[in-house]
Amino acid sequence: MLQTKELNLSKEIKAVLIILFGIFLFLLGYNFLNSTSLFKKENTLFALYENVEGLQVGTKVTVNGLSVGKVADIDFLPGTNKILVSFTIRNDVVFSKNSVAELYEAGLIGGKSIAIHPVYD
Repeated sequence: MLQTKELNLSKEIKAVLIILFGIFLFLLGYNFLNSTSLFKKENTLFALYENVEGLQVGTKVTVNGLSVGKVADIDFLPGTNKILVSFTIRNDVVFSKNSVAELYEAGLIGGKSIAIHPVYD
């Protein structure tokens, strides 16, 4: 007769594994709801503006009308009145450093987004 070996895990180890799996699922779901991915790499870019009225963290960044990223942070550039906006875009989007990041009205209700007008070398 064949005997089967059972994996004897204590209740504490099983509880820890379930908790770790739950935390992993929570982080995965949270990032999914924020439109970010744990597995895709993104580039962080910066732009300086005089006035960003209506621009908010999380608004979209587009290239030729295609949404390729979102605004990550808005703050003053230290020592100046200019506003530094950092935004993330997909890793596969490539354009020159001479490209222009322009603010535009995103809709009728208000709010602004960033449109990148690419310049290719």
